[in-house]
Amino acid sequence: MTQSGNADPPVGLETRNVFLDTEVFRSCDHNLTAELMRLFRCYMDDAVFEFHTTDVTLREVARQLLAREREVTARANSVANKLRRWNSRYRREQDRLPVPDLLSEPAEPGAAYREFERIVRHEWGASEHRAADLLAGPVIDRYFASEPPFDELNSKKEFPDAFALLALEDWCFRTEQRIYVVSKDQAVLRAAHASEHLIGVESLERLFSLVASAEGHDVAKVVLTAFEEPSSPLSELQQSLSQDIGSVGFVRGSGREVGEVLGVEIVEVEDIDDVTVLRVDQDRVVCVAHVGLLVSAEIKYLDFSQPVWGRDDQRYSGGISVVTHIEDRVGAYIFFEVVVDGEAVTLLSAGFLSRDLFVRDSLQ
Repeated sequence: MTQSGNADPPVGLETRNVFLDTEVFRSCDHNLTAELMRLFRCYMDDAVFEFHTTDVTLREVARQLLAREREVTARANSVANKLRRWNSRYRREQDRLPVPDLLSEPAEPGAAYREFERIVRHEWGASEHRAADLLAGPVIDRYFASEPPFDELNSKKEFPDAFALLALEDWCFRTEQRIYVVSKDQAVLRAAHASEHLIGVESLERLFSLVASAEGHDVAKVVLTAFEEPSSPLSELQQSLSQDIGSVGFVRGSGREVGEVLGVEIVEVEDIDDVTVLRVDQDRVVCVAHVGLLVSAEIKYLDFSQPVWGRDDQRYSGGISVVTHIEDRVGAYIFFEVVVDGEAVTLLSAGFLSRDLFVRDSLQ
């Protein structure tokens, strides 16, 4: 990818340079093929944005992915041990369940980080700035002066961010450039707002909407109005979301200690609002929005209201496993792509951006 940091930005944008905080990568589970990351890649291919990162940022991503790999390994080994204990009740080997081999805990980042680094460096053509080589003095001075990102108590964890931001500021000063710093981390945003070179943006969605506005596209109202019409594509939206619902984790927001959501079906898409345009490509428009869903959920939990008599140990204990069905209204954050022809809007695809949705039963 060609780097041209001194080229003029598109009309309406303050710069073409973009830095993504580690929080942005974590929010998409470090998946650079996720929908928002795919759009970011499209904008880079169109020479709208140029991507910047730092060595400290990449090392923090490596640390996060290593922690995830260790967590997954520990869970897999826990399941394997439970299967072994379960199989101990069977005398015949053919009755036993297959048990995977125990996994060794990874000592360093593996293939997940290597793939992440390959895409960032080679496919995205990142400009990498050295932050670890900077003198620590300016960062220490900010810390003791309680300047962003150290302007709140217990902010020692902000040191990696402070070094990364200082490296970006140093490059901006030498090249007379500015950089969009994308992050939901409020300390990072405060530090960006306090700098004359950095421009804080709270999300990729907001960054993309700046492009759409800069290009003069005002289709959000058209899309929202179309969903309010009697012939709206809500039924098609419900069908697309129902096909994607397997990718969403449902969390049971009840007070009971033991329980899980076994399955969820979308009964109705009740409303859609806060439509934000992320990209306009001729007549195709990619948006994000909040939706209200009426869902039917199957919940399994342990009912401790009545004790159970155990014949073996001759005492009352435990609870009864109960499965119940409930209906609940939940909110979700989605992305969708439509074709806009005048005031007519046709849905092409839709999916969830929310990773976890909460369903609540009446007995919490």
